[in-house]
Amino acid sequence: MGQSIPLRKVVATNLQAVTRLWIRNGLKLSTVAIYRRWIRAFQRYCGVQRLRELQHLSLAGVRRFVEWYVRKRRIRRAPAHASARSALYAWSGALTAL
Repeated sequence: MGQSIPLRKVVATNLQAVTRLWIRNGLKLSTVAIYRRWIRAFQRYCGVQRLRELQHLSLAGVRRFVEWYVRKRRIRRAPAHASARSALYAWSGALTAL
């Protein structure tokens, strides 16, 4: 029987590959850092809520994530939503490109 690759390793590998793709395509390092922060927060949310990340990587899923995140962090919703939406949209597109 073949060995399966642990999900954390796959996620970390994808994040590294996507980071390289973004940098190669000219994204600023500061933008990449912000995107990575949102991606990790979204992944933690999916883990806590026992959600499948790719199934919730949608506009509705991002809205639910942001509502959870702003309640947890006690921050303003509008800027958090705009930033998270951009980051997770870029994440979704980059995963598709891999």
